Amino acid sequence: MKKYLTVLCVIALLGAGCSPSATPSSTPTAAVNPETRCDALMTLDEAKLITGLAYAQRDVKVDTLGKIVVTSCTFHDGGSKSGIKPFNILTRYASTVDEAKTIFESSKTASYTDGQALSGLGEQALWSQTFGQVSVLQGQTWLIVGATNNKELATKIAGAVAPKLK
Repeated sequence: MKKYLTVLCVIALLGAGCSPSATPSSTPTAAVNPETRCDALMTLDEAKLITGLAYAQRDVKVDTLGKIVVTSCTFHDGGSKSGIKPFNILTRYASTVDEAKTIFESSKTASYTDGQALSGLGEQALWSQTFGQVSVLQGQTWLIVGATNNKELATKIAGAVAPKLK
């Protein structure tokens, strides 16, 4: 599971538009809209309802890179060995709509070269088979949902979360 999360975090931070000397911080220095934090977008109970699976735990992490705030929520079985595969929601909140759009667009040519457009999710959305995740751009927020390479589940989760973004 750590390898899976590491890959998602690396993907989430690609194209951040920060200099190489920028270091992540667990103390946010950039302003973040509390409504765009992953923990505000989906509760553990909502995850159970939407997926139909008995997730037992949600872990939350907040980091900043310059003016970009990244939140990550991992939903998993809490170590119960239930066989339920984890899923992850990341949000990248940029300082402006233009900055978010630029970063999202850059990622499509730098990382998501296999991106398949998805309709009905945010301003732009795509599925990447390579990374096994759905990416959605809405306003200042880039939403990334990874569900262990399960397009149907990732799209269903993104469909529940994306309308909450402003």
